[in-house]
Amino acid sequence: MTEPPLIVQQDGTVLLETQHPRYEEARDRLSRFAELEKSPEYVHFYKITSVSVWNAAALGETVESIVDWIVLNSRFSVAPQVVQKLREWHRRYGLIRLVAAADGSLELSCDDQDALHAIGKDATLLKIVKKTKGGPLRVNADDRGNVKEALMRLGYPVDDRAGYVLGDTLTFSLRSTAGGGKPFALRNYQQAAAEAFHRGGSELGGCGVVVLPCGGGKTVVALGVMQMAQTNTLVLTTNTVAVRQWVREVLDKTDLREEQVAEYTGDSKAIRPVTVATYQILTHRKDKFAAFTHMELFDKGNFGLIVYDEVHLL
Repeated sequence: MTEPPLIVQQDGTVLLETQHPRYEEARDRLSRFAELEKSPEYVHFYKITSVSVWNAAALGETVESIVDWIVLNSRFSVAPQVVQKLREWHRRYGLIRLVAAADGSLELSCDDQDALHAIGKDATLLKIVKKTKGGPLRVNADDRGNVKEALMRLGYPVDDRAGYVLGDTLTFSLRSTAGGGKPFALRNYQQAAAEAFHRGGSELGGCGVVVLPCGGGKTVVALGVMQMAQTNTLVLTTNTVAVRQWVREVLDKTDLREEQVAEYTGDSKAIRPVTVATYQILTHRKDKFAAFTHMELFDKGNFGLIVYDEVHLL
């Protein structure tokens, strides 16, 4: 009988034999809740971390399904502290919820006393979280990112249900035949990625990261999201060449007109319903003490969607 494919170490490192007959099955399952760290020829090294477990929880993985699979597929007994950490990380996912309040501020809600105690002791959170008499904890909308970052640092990833500010409506369709005459449609995985982002337009959607290999069609996924959102869109990318490629793709694969799409670069600074700019121009300033010259672009176009191209370089 073949031994199980995994060796789970006390620090959460998981070794997976590449020559094992069940390697591919185990790799696909393991990658849902552990991060690949090293991949030498015969043994791949994964690490179970708080973030990897939170990502799994976000994908709907139950803690029991993860623990049961690890125990079943580990060659040796799994250390109790590994299981204990995994369970605690999973338990913390979504304990603290962020929702929109009627007055435009945000509310933090939590039923866990340990989490509330952590908020009450953290110096950063004390500056931005306001206690209300007998009511929920309040956060100014401008501090949304700050409070989420601070809580993540404390080990409490926020379940953000606050939604987003709407931009101007932009009605358009994707072409069934691209400008070059070739048939065009999103592939199944591209459509699934766009739908996972949009979540039917509910407060559950509205943000995400698309990870695909080169040539997988990340731009096409973004076009699918744009078509679902039907709103003014700002696209930020790495250089002027990429800006012009984006403009060509938008005009080639949607029925938007040329006067609705523009580039915002050193050569041209037009703002239209779909505006494509570079990271460099947005972060330009005359010196390190000066204000960012073009940061107001975020507000000028009344954009309801921002696409960060090549976001791993940001």
